[in-house]
Amino acid sequence: MARSASVVLAFALAMSLVARHTAHAGELDDLLKRPVSPGTLGLMATHSKDPRVGIRWREALSHSSPQVRAAAARLLLVSGNTDAIPALHQMLETDTDPGAALEAARALLIMATGSTEAAVVAAAQRLKTPGLAKVLGEERGPGAVAPAPAQNEERPFGSGESASFRTVAELPQGYVEDVLKVTRCKPSDEDAVVGAVVRYNKARHLQELRWASTMGAPCAKAGRAILIAGLLPAPAAVTAGKEHWIVLPVGRTFLQCLASTATWRTPVNVGTFAATAPRKVKHVNPTYPPKAINERRQGLVILKATTSESGCIREISVLKNAGLDLDIEAIRTVSQWAFTSYVRDGVPEPVAMTVTVSFTLTK
Repeated sequence: MARSASVVLAFALAMSLVARHTAHAGELDDLLKRPVSPGTLGLMATHSKDPRVGIRWREALSHSSPQVRAAAARLLLVSGNTDAIPALHQMLETDTDPGAALEAARALLIMATGSTEAAVVAAAQRLKTPGLAKVLGEERGPGAVAPAPAQNEERPFGSGESASFRTVAELPQGYVEDVLKVTRCKPSDEDAVVGAVVRYNKARHLQELRWASTMGAPCAKAGRAILIAGLLPAPAAVTAGKEHWIVLPVGRTFLQCLASTATWRTPVNVGTFAATAPRKVKHVNPTYPPKAINERRQGLVILKATTSESGCIREISVLKNAGLDLDIEAIRTVSQWAFTSYVRDGVPEPVAMTVTVSFTLTK
């Protein structure tokens, strides 16, 4: 009887794995049938090993919508799809949209060598876009390494040592809105975060990717699609080989700020150019993680928060850790804050400031 039971259990496990694979394949088949949009392209990222995905992304580089072209270029970069280099060159040489051309330039500078820099300079002159020339000093170097996501290996928040944390930033225009539309995700500010643990190599290319958290559908899919597009470009100060946690608060306030940020201008640091900290107009208190309460853990999380021109929080990084679960809750909390706009010479400016979130237990 014991042997019979083990055979039945093995058969049931095999059938569940077959069903999971079939559902996964069926999801991609459905995406390939849908009209091409930034959101459908982003949702294909978890199927990037399927050759049909790379073909669809390359085809999208010549799409009539500049938002589709920009999303395709970013996703090809993150996936390390070097087969797309000729198509990206063609896009850079002919594209009339500055945002789409910027994404093609960034992808080429990271993945390719040769005449790329000259092509970027030519595109900048043709489109009269300083941002294209600027990426020459930020992103250059051969051979992007394609990530190998372990989709079934998840690392829960609230465990392990403190690490480098940042939120996703500088996403292609229109990407966030379309991902939410395609997935029918209607986020609320009570939603948690989705995150990944990544490692970059010395050239700041992706070397490893492991998912760190999940949420209930459909916002889990939306969160992952948005986060994937934000894995590259990597920050200039990234440490090669070190674990970096990249998180996305899947809350209405933060996603709206990401979606509304049209240009990712360099922020003014509080204390420079006579800048003073903007006044906070919306405050949210943190929710103490239950595990930290049970373990009687306290701490102070220090963060760098960057506002958009309108005063919402567009980007967060952790400067001083207090533990993974406290760090994550601090990010989720600050992502809901809002400030007055900082105006310099009559022009609204993004501002980077230091903020703190304290976790203190009552006796």
